[in-house]
Amino acid sequence: REPCTRFALSDEAAAAKRGRALRERPSIHEVILRTTDGEWFPVHAGLLRPCISLTKAVRAALQRRAAKLQAGTEDEGATHDDDEPDPDAEVAVPADCLALDKVLLYLESEASAARTSNRDTGCGGSGGGVVDENADMGRAATASGGRPSDFPLDVARAEELRPVAAALGCRGLTDRCDQVLGDFEKRLRTYRWAEVEAHNARGGCWVVMDGMVCDVERWLPEHPGGETIIPQQARGVDSTVWFELYHASRESFAFIKEFYIGEILAEDRAKVPRVHDATGLANASGEASDDFMQQLRGHCDPFRIDASKPAGDDTKAFKSF
Repeated sequence: REPCTRFALSDEAAAAKRGRALRERPSIHEVILRTTDGEWFPVHAGLLRPCISLTKAVRAALQRRAAKLQAGTEDEGATHDDDEPDPDAEVAVPADCLALDKVLLYLESEASAARTSNRDTGCGGSGGGVVDENADMGRAATASGGRPSDFPLDVARAEELRPVAAALGCRGLTDRCDQVLGDFEKRLRTYRWAEVEAHNARGGCWVVMDGMVCDVERWLPEHPGGETIIPQQARGVDSTVWFELYHASRESFAFIKEFYIGEILAEDRAKVPRVHDATGLANASGEASDDFMQQLRGHCDPFRIDASKPAGDDTKAFKSF
C-alpha cells in the first residue's frame, strides 16, 4: 500500500474496526505523532522527511521500535490492552491536532506530486518495477525545491500554519505560506475613491467598508445571500452598515482579510457616500453602531495599512499580520 496517514471512517462498524486498528502497535515504518493537545496520529516516517526538525526524534523512535522487534520482546502489529499507542514510537510535535492535520495534508499532497513526477520520469522505482516507498517518500522533501508549491492555502490558513511549519523545519510549507502572505502584502495599496467608482463602472465589485477596499467579485457566486445583493446595495457607498445588518455572526469577519486589497486614501474618505436608508440599524449619519465598529476594527486593524500614504509612496508602512 502507499504510505499515508490514516483517517477515521464514518459508519459505526467501520469506526469500531478503526478503533481496533489504532490500538495496534505501529508498523516498523510508522511513528506516532503526539500533538500539544494530547491527540496522536500514526504516520509513515517517510512522509515526515521534509520536517527537518523532527529528523532525530523520528529516527530515535524507529530505532526503539526496531530494537524491540529485534530483541523479540514484541511482534510487529502486536496489540495491547489500552487505547494508547506504543510510547516508544511517539514523537512530540509543536502543533495542536487541527494544525498538524493540515500539515499532514500538505505533506501528502507533496508526496503524491513527487510520486506522479517520478512515475512520469521513470525514476520512481528501485528496479524490476518495484517502487521503493521510502525513497519515493523521501524525494517529496525536495520535490518543490525548483517550483512553487500549488498546495491550496488562503491567508488565514497561511498565518496559522507559518509558525508551525517553521517549528517543524518544513521549508516547503514555510515557503508556501510566505508566498501566500507575500502575495497578500503585494496587493495592498491605497485607492482614490474615483478609482473604486471607475472599477465598478467597468463591471467590477469593489466594496468599501470603514475605509477598507475589498474585492468581492470571486465571492459573489458563493455568497449565501445570492450574487446580486452585494452589487445592488454595497457598491458606491460605505457599506459598513449593510455588513452589520446582514451578518449578525462575527464569523463573517474571518472572510474580510481574504478580500482586502487596501484602503481608501485618508483624504478621500469623506467622498465615500453614506448609507442613509438603513436608519433602522444606523445612526443619523448612516453609519454602523459603535459596538459593531469596535468589534470590526478590533479584528481588522492588525492587518490594515496606513491610509495616509498615496499609492506608489515607497515610505508606506505595513502593519504586521
